[in-house]
Amino acid sequence: MTAVLAVASIEALTHDLATWLGWLDDHAKECHLKSDSASAAAPFGKPHVWCFSELGHQLTEPEARLLKRLDDLESDQKSVSLKIHGIFDVLGEGKQVTATPDLKDFDFLVALRNEIVHPKGERLTQRLKSSKTSGNVDGHIKAVRRLEAERLIDRVQVHESWLNKLKKPFIDWCLVTTSNVVEDVLAVLPATTLMKSFRREASIGRYSPLGARLEPSEPGN
Repeated sequence: MTAVLAVASIEALTHDLATWLGWLDDHAKECHLKSDSASAAAPFGKPHVWCFSELGHQLTEPEARLLKRLDDLESDQKSVSLKIHGIFDVLGEGKQVTATPDLKDFDFLVALRNEIVHPKGERLTQRLKSSKTSGNVDGHIKAVRRLEAERLIDRVQVHESWLNKLKKPFIDWCLVTTSNVVEDVLAVLPATTLMKSFRREASIGRYSPLGARLEPSEPGN
């Protein structure tokens, strides 16, 4: 369940980000329409509208590109992984951020979430080695071997489901991966009034398995 909720929280982050950007885009268009009205021009002899928004009055060019990318990905029903990669593609300034360990872990987390939500039948057999009674387990998805190699789960034995091995080490990894991706995304957002406010509201800090909430680092540090 932790893996499912972790991925859902990142999905919610992308939706919230698009909502904030969309609000400012709509706000700017509304102000533009008001400035074109006769009542707006009358008192001053030129278009003028009083606007008290504390989050800005129009999208910056990077914000507009980001909103378009998120809207396009949502319209095409793309995965949350592609949405996160899309954010870095737009705001990464040409850096190869898609190869970072955090994003690789997140892609793996999404793949595991999909396996958990849509489990496939496993045909388990045992290959005996000479007189030994234990051997390799065939039939599990490749992800199980990676989970074992990274010590996120105990060794899966013959005729045992890997889902039963998803315990605290795996849970901690889910939370670390999720918090890292959230803070990585927030760190690349433009330094605009809108995005600074969004960053303050959305930040969860970097999770520590020891239970301490690590404060997010400032963008550029």
